[in-house]
Amino acid sequence: PPTLEVTQLPTIAGNQVNVTCQVGKFYPQRLNLTWLENGNVSRTESASTLVENKDGTYNWTSWLLVNSSAHREDVVLTCQVQHDGQPAVSRSHTLEVSAQQKEQGTDTNVELTGESISYRISSTAQVVLAPGDVRSQVICEVAHITLQGGPPLRGTASLSETIR
Repeated sequence: PPTLEVTQLPTIAGNQVNVTCQVGKFYPQRLNLTWLENGNVSRTESASTLVENKDGTYNWTSWLLVNSSAHREDVVLTCQVQHDGQPAVSRSHTLEVSAQQKEQGTDTNVELTGESISYRISSTAQVVLAPGDVRSQVICEVAHITLQGGPPLRGTASLSETIR
């Protein structure tokens, strides 16, 4: 069976992490590779640009770019290779999420206003953005039984206008 090595390269600009799967010493050259994130299929590909070794076997490297800021918990990335009808072989790598990213989240407060039966709800969310995200929108949506099946209350903020 082919040999596998999964490694994490230093972080690229922003929060992008490059994880590689080096598949080595396989013959014949046809090979299918599947990337899994926490056991769920992320991407499947067939070997294309191969490097031929002196002994006639082949090597191939696959890259997976992961946005580490999109995860609040550690992520297990698995490289699974199916080759020549043999049982699949796999190697895993745990992408550890920093304590700062685990702490990011939402904070919601509910207060009774006065002596009435109404409430003031405020919610704060911290979202890590990349430089190209300034054209994004933040949407807040509230659904409640008192709306009697009507559409939820919805507010939208455009980031490009907010950070001017």
